[in-house]
Amino acid sequence: APISIIITDFHWLVLYYDKIQAINKLNEEITWEERFRANQNIGEIRGITNDPIAGTIWIYATNQVFEITVNDEDRDIWKLYLEKSNYSKALHFCKTAKQKDIVWSAQAENAFEQRNYGDAATFFGKTALSFEEVSLKFIRMNNRDALKTY
Repeated sequence: APISIIITDFHWLVLYYDKIQAINKLNEEITWEERFRANQNIGEIRGITNDPIAGTIWIYATNQVFEITVNDEDRDIWKLYLEKSNYSKALHFCKTAKQKDIVWSAQAENAFEQRNYGDAATFFGKTALSFEEVSLKFIRMNNRDALKTY
């Protein structure tokens, strides 16, 4: 059974007597786990706390106190929002042009499949897909307006 829990922007840090787990709040998957070994001489795990001013997280035991460092917590959040078809949030968390291209491409394909050709054209215009490939999509659909928008 959990001893304590801390909530970060995207994870629940769940502390047990023998381990700590980071569980992603968006998909509820364990993204990280650290087990405490008997030979670490940390004593009995007592709890976890955070310092909101310093932005630090601490685990305390009978023999030790140690800090949990959270690095690049949002690095894959864009993918999770993309899987949920939440394109605006996915774009918000993209860190590279390639990531944005993946999101715009998925958004364009989704709009195209929904027969929302005007929006599809706008989103395709933001992607790195070839002009010929996208143009042929609209030509095959005989949608000249979307082709003009693109």
